Amino acid sequence: MRDIAKSADAGFSHAGIDFPPPIGGLLKRGFDIVGSLAGLVLLSPLFLMVALLVKLSDGGSIFYGHK
Repeated sequence: MRDIAKSADAGFSHAGIDFPPPIGGLLKRGFDIVGSLAGLVLLSPLFLMVALLVKLSDGGSIFYGHK
């Protein structure tokens, strides 16, 4: 017969979650914010061009609104 585990967490698998140190987490968060802002700045001319094309081709609003 198999031994029955008597601990409170028997049957639950542990994912081995390691929490990052506070400095590493803040550094990653800073890189995420700077990277996303850089992406927005680099892609903003493309966004403006697409918005202008939508406005010129359709004549309606650039943003979709539910009626």
